[in-house]
Order: sequence, then structure tokens, then C-alpha cells
Amino acid sequence: GKGDLHGGRYSVVHLAERLACSDQVKPRIFHGCGELDPWRDMNETVRDAILQLPGDPYQYEFKLWEGLGHTGECCSAVMRHFLKNVTAEQ
Repeated sequence: GKGDLHGGRYSVVHLAERLACSDQVKPRIFHGCGELDPWRDMNETVRDAILQLPGDPYQYEFKLWEGLGHTGECCSAVMRHFLKNVTAEQ
């Protein structure tokens, strides 16, 4: 939406940076987005900010689905990938 990804104490980037600097356990992050998603640029901004954190504290993975937008089809593809690949590595 229209939220600020960097500003404010509840912004995604701010929270990721804050947790990365703490001694708390960090979750592994898998992030998927459709190539045609109207908010692709915001997803890429989050991706770039997390990838800039030293030491890859989240074992971050980003995957872009070609030909898909902000749809249920894309969400299903993301979830299938996550369940098949990411959870299997645990």
C-alpha cells in the first residue's frame, strides 16, 4: 500500500534492521513476489534493504514469479515453493 517501508517504528525495514542488531533469534525469511505485481517495486525495496544487512542474519531468499501478478495464483505458487523447498531444508 502507501506505507513507508523505512520510517516509523513498525516499518518492515526498520524492524528487520532492529532485530538484526539484537541478540534475539532471527527467523529465516522467504519472500516471493509476482513479476507483474503492482507493488513489485516495494517488494524489491524490502529485498534490497534486507540483503544489505551484514552477515545475512535471516538466511534471506527472494524469488520472483514470471508472468504472475498480485493474485491468488501467485500466492499459491509462493506457498507451494515455500512448503516444498524451504521447510524441507529445516
